Amino acid sequence: MNIFKYKAYCHISKTVIQEFCRATPAGLEIYHKAPGGVSLMLYIGLKDCEGKELSDKDIVEDTLTGKRYQIFWDQPDASFKMKSLEDPTPNNNLRFQDKSRLKFITNLYELETNTNS
Repeated sequence: MNIFKYKAYCHISKTVIQEFCRATPAGLEIYHKAPGGVSLMLYIGLKDCEGKELSDKDIVEDTLTGKRYQIFWDQPDASFKMKSLEDPTPNNNLRFQDKSRLKFITNLYELETNTNS
């Protein structure tokens, strides 16, 4: 039985709520209430080189090259991929080839918040 785990970014408090909710065959189980709007980020079933769970919209770094990527859902391929933050052209999307080299840095929402500050 697959259980889908989500973390959420709260746009009011500008914080990430780990294990915000889970989708099970019985329905959605919400563990935390958050004021205002939240953006859900789905756990993709992989962990980084330090054991941290990775979710869509996370920003990771390739520890070998130093390049940073955003994890995203590619609907046409029905799979999670990574796109380069340095070169976001469509042909620069990567699949998860060596996840042991990936290190979690932040997520897309926190990156945007820090960029706009």
